[in-house]
Amino acid sequence: MPEMPGKKSLVGKAKTVLLFGRGEHAIAVISEVVAYVREQGGGKLLQYPGPVTFSEKTVRHLEEVVLAALKTTLPAMEPHNYSFDISVVNLSAASTHDIGLDITGFSGDCALFLAMLSASLQMEAPSSIVSTGHIAAPSGEIRMVKGLAAKLEAALNNNSVNTFIYPSMDGDSSMELLSPAERECTEDALMQAKQELNIVAVRDIHDLIRAVFTDEQVVLASLRNGFYNSRHSTPEGNTPALKAWRYLSGDNESRFWTVLERQLLAGQSVKSKELLHAMAQSFVHRNSYPKKIGNNLFRLVASLPPETRRFKTKFPLLAVLECIRLSQFAMETDQEDVLLLFRSASGEMPVLLATNTEVRNDKGDNQENSALQLILSEMDPDRLTDLISLPIDSARASYVMDSVTLTSYDEFVDSITSFYIHILRHYRKISEPVDRSTAAKEALELLEGAFSKEGGLKGAWSEARHGTKGGLKFIFDAMTEQLIRQEQEKHINYVIKATMDPLDRGRRKSLIVSLLEHLRPALPPDILSQPVDMFVDHHESIVRIYIRSFAEVKSFLRSL
Repeated sequence: MPEMPGKKSLVGKAKTVLLFGRGEHAIAVISEVVAYVREQGGGKLLQYPGPVTFSEKTVRHLEEVVLAALKTTLPAMEPHNYSFDISVVNLSAASTHDIGLDITGFSGDCALFLAMLSASLQMEAPSSIVSTGHIAAPSGEIRMVKGLAAKLEAALNNNSVNTFIYPSMDGDSSMELLSPAERECTEDALMQAKQELNIVAVRDIHDLIRAVFTDEQVVLASLRNGFYNSRHSTPEGNTPALKAWRYLSGDNESRFWTVLERQLLAGQSVKSKELLHAMAQSFVHRNSYPKKIGNNLFRLVASLPPETRRFKTKFPLLAVLECIRLSQFAMETDQEDVLLLFRSASGEMPVLLATNTEVRNDKGDNQENSALQLILSEMDPDRLTDLISLPIDSARASYVMDSVTLTSYDEFVDSITSFYIHILRHYRKISEPVDRSTAAKEALELLEGAFSKEGGLKGAWSEARHGTKGGLKFIFDAMTEQLIRQEQEKHINYVIKATMDPLDRGRRKSLIVSLLEHLRPALPPDILSQPVDMFVDHHESIVRIYIRSFAEVKSFLRSL
């Protein structure tokens, strides 16, 4: 299979928990298996650099069973063309307890398999997941291992772990290796661990893959590795390994649009763009145009709730240049679809011009509740921090000054203008030339607002000359804080005014009804008994006060 564009050095990681020692003295340690892919150039398929050693029996098992299961799982990927360097890291706890770093068993099979699969397909196994289990055959069955109770305890004591994957105990003949006492101990440990961990039982590598990797990861892997629309014939059979391959390679087109819709509805524009970019790269690499991509994207974007589309969807979803590259491979019958691709990727569609009234007529009262949730989420302090405060603070932190005091007023104006332009370029992502005269006016206006209680522009100039509070550093910090306040206020005004039609009293009334219902548990009867109409004309102030109070409570709780 030809290498897809953008492939980097391939590495996969997966957490496991290893047991050292025997009986009551056994210690379980959370560890991480790392698999590095290298083009096969002779020598062994699996090599084990690093301080951790593997017994001869374990090495033979990994090559004859675990690697064989990987080959069967990915027949079209031909993993036998790769060789892997396998290492185990994060075993400081083992060193602390003077435990020998020799791996002699098979309980790390699941993590080793996941690490090699992750490296082969460029799918990241979440670091919050730890797995243990013995892959018993190349077909992919997973069997029980000893010391599960100790391993669960190690996972519970590790703050980075929230999911524990282990072999299913149902109908497993290998459970005979556990004594009745150990089985009872294992079952008790599982019951207790369920209170704090997500406990997942797997029977085979098909279950394992589905438990670890999301649909988003699978569809991205299929695009990056050329099996999005797999035309490779799958060997007959119903083994877990073949079921795993059919799961990875089957119906990725449907999976793509389901994932993209979920991302757009959640306002995850960055991830949406990454997914569409991977689609474009994959099909350009194949000199092919994706069937009905424009039509499907148009329908998806048009179906988004208006508030989500306007506030949470960052257009263009796909760069114009990438649309052009894709369109070069379109057939004559795809001409209309290409036009839809350009329009939907940029967000320029007639359906986007629908008024709030038109939307409400289609969706009824649910639209008001949707509007309320949008307003509350967009005005949430954490949202304002991510959207405005962090980008502006990051721009401020990257600005370096040669001196904190100045002697010339012209130099002072020039300095604050340069700083203001720097903030604009980083915060608003401005790339074209900025009119310096206009920027200077805006910078002085921002400065006067920042120093309104410090003597205005005169006080700022005095600080720049004498530096009693830090000079330019103090001035730039004050300008940064003022800009954050202004931008947050602009965003709040925009959200309220763009969401609510000032001429539509009925919609404003529905908003207040939704808000009062939201606050019902906290409101006294005398307020709830009042007619809603008396609050409608004050809807903006009510929403603002609620958000401000909520922000203060959240800030107080975090300070405890």
